[in-house]
Amino acid sequence: MNSLSARLRDYWSSIHCKIRPGTSRERIESLQSKYGVRLPADFRQYLLTADGLMERESDNEMLSFWPLDSIKSVPECLSDFGGIPDYSKIESRLKEASSYFVFADYLIWSHVYAIRLSPSGAEPRHILWLDGSEY
Repeated sequence: MNSLSARLRDYWSSIHCKIRPGTSRERIESLQSKYGVRLPADFRQYLLTADGLMERESDNEMLSFWPLDSIKSVPECLSDFGGIPDYSKIESRLKEASSYFVFADYLIWSHVYAIRLSPSGAEPRHILWLDGSEY
C-alpha cells in the first residue's frame, strides 16, 4: 500500500498539478534547528515526497500547499497581514501562536492552515484553519 504522501502526490499528478520534487533531509533538519521544533514523521515524509506545489499552483479544491522554504511560524507569516482577512492581531488572539506553522492556504489566503509543532514532536498535532477571526 502506498504511503499517504505518495497517494497525495499521485492525486496531484492525476489532476495535473505542478508538484515540487521532494526536499532533502538536510533542509528539514535546518528548519527544525532554526525553530527548535521537530516535524512529525508523516509531515517529514510528505516534504520528502513532494515539497508542496509550484508557486501559484493549487489543487481542484483551490488549496495551495507550500514548499518547505515558505513554511514559517504564524507570527512571522501572518502578523503583518492586515488585509482581508485581517491577521494582524493573531498573536494576541491565538494562544501560543509561535508554535503554529503555516503550510497551506485556500483561495489565495482566504484562509490558511497551520500545524502545531513542538521541540519533541511527541505532543498531539493540531492543525488549525485560520481565517482572521477570533481564535
